[in-house]
Amino acid sequence: MIPILSRFDQYQDKQQAKQTARRPHGVTRVQASRRIRPRSSIVAGILSLPLVVMGSTALAAKTVIEKKDDLPRHNYELTLPVTAYFDADNRDELLNLARALRRDIQADLEAFDIRDDNTVQSFYAILGSVSLLEEDWQGYLDQLTARRELETKEANRLTMGLVGEAVAKAKLAGDASASAVAARLRELLAPLDYATVEASLETLKGRTEILSRALVLGSLDSNYQPVVDRNEGEVSFDVASSIVGASFTLDYFIPVAATVNEVVSETIAANRVEKPDIWAARQFAIGEGEGEPVVLAIWDSGVDTAIFADTSQLWHNEGEIPGNGIDDDDNGHVDDIH
Repeated sequence: MIPILSRFDQYQDKQQAKQTARRPHGVTRVQASRRIRPRSSIVAGILSLPLVVMGSTALAAKTVIEKKDDLPRHNYELTLPVTAYFDADNRDELLNLARALRRDIQADLEAFDIRDDNTVQSFYAILGSVSLLEEDWQGYLDQLTARRELETKEANRLTMGLVGEAVAKAKLAGDASASAVAARLRELLAPLDYATVEASLETLKGRTEILSRALVLGSLDSNYQPVVDRNEGEVSFDVASSIVGASFTLDYFIPVAATVNEVVSETIAANRVEKPDIWAARQFAIGEGEGEPVVLAIWDSGVDTAIFADTSQLWHNEGEIPGNGIDDDDNGHVDDIH
């Protein structure tokens, strides 16, 4: 019987064949811990040389970067299908990818004066994800603080990373149970101005109700696996960042989603204010024979006039002769019957 290879086996065989074809004669395959190879390492090395030669003078004259597109491009080689990185047996491979991202981010932050706060903020978010993968809880909290300092929208700043902060603080306290995370989250929510964060909390509550492991993995597979296959395993910085960033959702958010939903729902319910019914006073009834017909205009891409065929509700422009190709009522529209 001929064995049937799984998708994982086929992918590994394909990657191994590709690696062999690329490898010059006499060069051995790199060990597993070095599989993720940033393609920008040579460029980063060249960029760092003047800093070594010129010392502090060069540090004071970093190249100014106004937008993310002006930074060096970093690419990474994946040796597994995208979703396989989240298998327990492949944790080291995910860590290798995460650490490669961190090396490139740290090199860019050291080499350039990045003026785009959104880019720097996204860098801190990735560094925070790496810290979580390494179970460096304080490191995650430090990166979260740095992200918040760059946030200009008050609601975003106040609610950014609340779940991650609750989990990290519970871990640091030695109790990562659902009840401990809930207690930490309540402490974080209590001082917030509800009017400012209401919309953000509603969004967070919604996420807890729809996210699942299957949904996240399915999204990763459909969005990124075709890119990986098309480029023979090579992915951009943004794709690699999305893969690493998904580890937070899978490892820490989804496992406490029900708890987060409960706590956030409590907060929303406690702050809900019943608004007065402004329409009650505006209600009135039209008696039979009272009032006059009112014409309503519907502004849309189209109306199915057949719906009103038997209701006598469809307005007819009496000043227009249908189908004669003439603007009979001289309003700038030809044959505007309805």
